[in-house]
Amino acid sequence: MVARNSGFIVNLGSIAGEYNYQTGNVYGASKAFVKHFTQNLKADLLGTMVRVCCIEPGLTRTEFQHVRFDGDEAKSDAPYQGIT
Repeated sequence: MVARNSGFIVNLGSIAGEYNYQTGNVYGASKAFVKHFTQNLKADLLGTMVRVCCIEPGLTRTEFQHVRFDGDEAKSDAPYQGIT
C-alpha cells in the first residue's frame, strides 16, 4: 500500500476498549490495543495516501454473549435488559 501510495486499512475495535465492564478485562484490553495500534499506524502512515480507521461498535446483540455464558439464556440476555 505504501509503495503504491494508496489503500485503506479498517480495524475492528469495540467500545469495550474505552469503557470497563465486569469480567471484560481481557476482551477490553485487546480492543484497547486495536485502538492504539490504529492510532500509531495512522502516525506511521502520515504523509501517504494510505488511510486507517478503527470502527468501534457499542453494545450489539450477537452470539458473543450466548457463547460466553455457555448457552445460559438468562445470563446472555442480562446485558441487554432495559436497553432500547
